[in-house]
Amino acid sequence: MVQAVSKVCPIDLSPVIEDRPAVGGIIRPDIDPEKRAQWPEAFYLIMNKTRHSYTLEAPSDFPLRTRVAALLAAVRTVLDEI
Repeated sequence: MVQAVSKVCPIDLSPVIEDRPAVGGIIRPDIDPEKRAQWPEAFYLIMNKTRHSYTLEAPSDFPLRTRVAALLAAVRTVLDEI
């Protein structure tokens, strides 16, 4: 998914993104239920409804057309694998 998006726009490879640890442009939250009083929707879904959940974001400083193309590249990559 990251490789497909990188063909559309650059990937933030910083070790910290939005104050969270990141590797290769991916932020993986701590999903220990004991550590979170309130769960975001994606966390609830992964704990109760599904085994996979992706939250995709496109860089806001790019034109809308580029951002949409990046998100489409990510989604198409996943759909091509199922």
